[in-house]
Amino acid sequence: MQYLIATTFEVVHYIVLQAVHYKPLQEVHLSRYNQMSVFDSFLAAHPGEFVIVLMRYESDRQIFSKIDESYYKAAMRAFLSSDPHYQARKAAFRKDLTVGEMRGKILIISRNDLSPDSSCETAFTGWNHGNTAGAYTTVSGTGGMARIFVQDMYSPAQNDDSSDEDFLAKKKELVCAMMDISASFRTLDVYANAWMINYCSAYVGSPLSSDAYARNAVSTNRAAYDHLSGDSNPTGFSGLIMMDYAATSVYSLSTSASVSVSSSGSVSGINYVSSSGTLSGSNLSFSRSGSASASDTDFSVSGDLLLRAIIDNNFRF
Repeated sequence: MQYLIATTFEVVHYIVLQAVHYKPLQEVHLSRYNQMSVFDSFLAAHPGEFVIVLMRYESDRQIFSKIDESYYKAAMRAFLSSDPHYQARKAAFRKDLTVGEMRGKILIISRNDLSPDSSCETAFTGWNHGNTAGAYTTVSGTGGMARIFVQDMYSPAQNDDSSDEDFLAKKKELVCAMMDISASFRTLDVYANAWMINYCSAYVGSPLSSDAYARNAVSTNRAAYDHLSGDSNPTGFSGLIMMDYAATSVYSLSTSASVSVSSSGSVSGINYVSSSGTLSGSNLSFSRSGSASASDTDFSVSGDLLLRAIIDNNFRF
């Protein structure tokens, strides 16, 4: 489950996300009930804000047991229909939702159809993992249907199994192209009330390793920041931006153990080639000579710069 806590702008689909995506692979240790309680407490303290939750049935990470999708949907509907925090703050989807209507509320956008009704006001949306920009699908709820643009190319596999370098280049291209499409919503009637979800988030390497997400963030977050801040910056709102390491300048990968190095392999997601030997300490990185350097494990993820650029861009309109 990914959650978005938004600052207020003209309409919902033009907001900037204040807390966009927690650090990849970080366990939050919150039950569904406790998550809603956290959202409720936040909104009580900040009544001018609102929360958008993106969620789906996760079928490809079930290693030790299998939960059927029908069971998931029934359990989620039962939870949402009875949870007092959600019931007090639920927002029904409409394509023309305004910030005024959303303040203090929780909107759930699900990638599985939970059969929304008055007790379970969840929007249902299609998705896109492709490597082209401009295609759209639909998002619908009890308040009707809207056009939604989604860019979520999350790994080289979605880019025709390309090299990491080609994937990162394509990812930057798509993110910036989608920002330009979102900006056009202000002036093109055909896109009136369209929604936009644009993922900077992705990974290069193992999806179980945080540095794989950091490698993408170094490239993509910075490119998005440069695009918003440059001379040819978009002339409209940026849309919903999903990013890793939001509000973070530098992410440091830490290992606190003795590491034996004898052949090619990987340690905590760091690829290395080294001669035989033993290295120990914290913040280790590896080179062909077998040396260790703390600075090599620092990733300039630019989450702080990108977040500020989104806010500054959206307040211009």
